[in-house]
Amino acid sequence: MRGGLPHAVESTSSMTEAILADNVEKGCLNPFAIRSCYATAFCRFVTGLLDSEQNGKHKISMYDKAKELELPSSFVELRHQATHGELPSLLVLRQATLKSLDWLWIHYWHGLEDSSDTNDVQPLNNGKEALKRELMDTIQNYLHTRQQLQGANSDKEIGISSHVVRDSSIQLVRLCKDDKRALLELVDALLKNEKFIPGNKLLGDHPEEAFTIWDPLLKSLTIYQRLFLTVLVDKMLCFLMLPSTSGMTGETFREALFMWLEHIYVTKAWGNVTNRDRIDANAMVVLCLQNYRHLTARLAMSIIQSPGRARLARLYGEKVANAAEDWALTKDNISERRDGVKDELDLGMGGWQKCQMWVGPPIGQKAWRVET
Repeated sequence: MRGGLPHAVESTSSMTEAILADNVEKGCLNPFAIRSCYATAFCRFVTGLLDSEQNGKHKISMYDKAKELELPSSFVELRHQATHGELPSLLVLRQATLKSLDWLWIHYWHGLEDSSDTNDVQPLNNGKEALKRELMDTIQNYLHTRQQLQGANSDKEIGISSHVVRDSSIQLVRLCKDDKRALLELVDALLKNEKFIPGNKLLGDHPEEAFTIWDPLLKSLTIYQRLFLTVLVDKMLCFLMLPSTSGMTGETFREALFMWLEHIYVTKAWGNVTNRDRIDANAMVVLCLQNYRHLTARLAMSIIQSPGRARLARLYGEKVANAAEDWALTKDNISERRDGVKDELDLGMGGWQKCQMWVGPPIGQKAWRVET
């Protein structure tokens, strides 16, 4: 299909084809085939973009080239994983494809000169920015009022708090409608809020205050907007499944997302939310096993051990236990990690110890020694 087409045009076409093929209702392709379509289109987009910009005499790394082109480093990491490791999950590939199309719109399609469309480009871009501002303003207003009324006891204060929750959720639903991209903007705005994922959180800290503040709004949004909770959960899980080398998120951020997912799937606080049944716990456990890391293993374990999930425990108990054992995650050593780990690069996380001095062998001598 090349025929002299610009790489951006071909990439847009191939990734759009993958999205159109990803139609569960039609059932045209099996899940692995759809993952392969997404992975092929995504990898060709990243590789073709970065290789086409290379100078034969002075080649630089893909990461450096991506930085020059304002391409997210996570694209390079995901491309490497899909090419040399296990095929990423369908959830991760869907998110990456949507982000890639957004990147192509901003860096290629938006800049094309076409007299018939010139007057329409700026309003579209302004509309997206205006939506972001309105979402953030609504969220911030909700947060400000909720903090003022936290611990409210009087009937009047409780009534005001209920009105704030209802009005804020209705306003957010009105802004997003049934547009999935707008819902993604809403979820991004929530995750970037320092009170939703506290910036001063330490590894192992429990975000109980965040649950108290945000639970009413999230539950209300779940009732008023049928897609909201699915989009929120997908986005959180996508961050947990990113390669561990990604600089997008720190370990404390990932752990906070894990606690939010555990809170939604397991705790009684969400037990009475009727739309919660739309989240498939079985599918979540399968995704965690397909892309298990220490946090996804913990999440799968929490889900199958929660009340009313005996069937899941029978189906996946052994696999989840093996995954958790691989990451050496027990309740005993989690507390030890909290005391000893300062960041995700800490050598102690891998069971290593730092020596004072390494003495290399003389030329021709095989043995080497470590002095401590």
